[in-house]
Parts: sequence; C-alpha cells; structure tokens
Amino acid sequence: MKIKHQTTIIDPESEICPHLALVGDNESYAAFPSSINACYRGKNPATPKFSHQRAFCLSSNHDNCPVKKSDEIRKFPKEIRFTSQRFLARMKPFLIPGIFGILAVVVIIQIIIRTDWIHQIINNSNSQSSISSSTPIVEEHPSLSTDIDQIAGIVETETITQSSETVKTKSPEVEPTKKPDPVLALDTPIGRDQKFIIHRVIEGESLQYLADRYNTSPQAIMTVNDDIISPLWVGWIVVIPMNTTDVDGLPSFSAYQIDNEGITLERIAAQFDVSAEQLSLYNYIEEEHILHKGEWLIIPRN
Repeated sequence: MKIKHQTTIIDPESEICPHLALVGDNESYAAFPSSINACYRGKNPATPKFSHQRAFCLSSNHDNCPVKKSDEIRKFPKEIRFTSQRFLARMKPFLIPGIFGILAVVVIIQIIIRTDWIHQIINNSNSQSSISSSTPIVEEHPSLSTDIDQIAGIVETETITQSSETVKTKSPEVEPTKKPDPVLALDTPIGRDQKFIIHRVIEGESLQYLADRYNTSPQAIMTVNDDIISPLWVGWIVVIPMNTTDVDGLPSFSAYQIDNEGITLERIAAQFDVSAEQLSLYNYIEEEHILHKGEWLIIPRN
C-alpha cells in the first residue's frame, strides 16, 4: 500500500523555515520530519536529519539553524545530512557500472563453464575412440581343462624291467575327462566352447566399450542378457559373450551370486526352473559340484 505524505503550502509568515520544501517541489513541504523534505539553502537541495528537522526546520527556532545563519552559500554539511540519502548519493555513480560489471562476470563464468563442458565431452569421446582402436582381442584365460586333457592323453610307454634290457610298451590308458574345479567369479571366463564374462559396470563404461574390450558386439551382449538397459547403469551386472558376435542358438542369461555355503547345482536348478544339465553345460562344472558363498553362475533363461 502506498502512503501519501501530508504536505503544506509554504506560508512566508509561518514558523517553518522558508528554505524547507519537498524534494523536487519547492512550493510545499511535509509538516513532519521526513526523507522527502529538503533544505534549499545550499547549492544543492539536501535532506536534513530528522532530529535537525524537528529542532530547526519545522519550528520557530529555524533562525538559529547553522545552515541558515551561514552567510556563505555552500554544500549542505555532511554531519547533519540525512544518512540514507548520503549513502545513495555516494553509490549512484557506481550503481549502473556495478550492475553491468556483475552481469559481465556472470556471462564470463557461463562461457568458461560451457567451454570446459564441451572440452570434457570431446576428451571423453577421444578417450573412448582411443580405447576402441587400441584394445586387443581378449585372450582366453588358461583353462585347467587343457592341462587335464593333455594329462589324460599321455601314454605311459616305458616300463623298465628288472634286467634293464627289455623295454615294454603299455597300451594308452585314457582317463575319463573330468571338468575342472572352476573359478566362478566376476571378470573371469566361465564356460568351455563358448566362454562368458560376468561383469559389474563401472562409471564411464558403455555397451560399445565392453563389446570392443571383449571382442564382441553391443547387439550380441544385449541378446544374451535376459535383463539389460541401455545406456548401462553403474553397478549393473552384464553377461558378455567373449570373442564372438554370433550368438544365434544361445539362450539369454542372468547372472546369479551364491549367497550361502554348500549349495548344490540341483538346488539352484530347482530355484530357477532350469535343468542341472544346462547349468553344468554353460558354466562348465560337474553336476555334483558344491557351490560356495560368493561364487557367480550364469543362469539360462530360455
């Protein structure tokens, strides 16, 4: 709500100081101490302090006002000038340049932030391209099955007789192939003919990055995962086919971590409504294998 100040037309015979008038209107004044009153005695109109207005300007004591008694017309004394007006008068020359200065600083900061953001995107893009071009085909981890197959194929050929003269050759004895005790962990190849990696996504990784890293394709990764999102979320578990883009004939999988000790494969098969034979096939473990807490399996879903 706007408050209207009470004003009075100046009367030459009034007890009010004849030099007191409204700011911008020297024909009237406020009959009470106010910031809209101004003293026109000096070179430039100025508002006296409220205490000075009460003591001199708005009373018959105005003849004793030090400004009025002064014979020399000069600037209004700072010591009796209304404070807020003095502050605004000081700030006025700096107000507009200050506003423009603040706006300029804000614009410069925005330009710097946007430039850094663009550089970061370019650097990340170059980094991804460098990784894609320089990442070699992932070599399969050594499998214990190779050693066992070699051992199973070794033929015991020599048996030295007591006389050390006659060498008898034994017939080859091939032991049944037994699946090795596997390492069922993240980022470790799982499977035999077709190996898979179970990987937890970290910040900055994408389907294309994982495809380049493990010599496959984003489409192949999406095909063999029962549940996957794109773009990938940090912490998401992904099943990755290694060194192939042809995943026709493979089911989709989900990764599962064993949460108890001594779990059998039959129990996991019953839990996910799959056969123990399928779990054994894709994870390359014996159906009698006892699972340990913390191990990971790939579970065929269809």
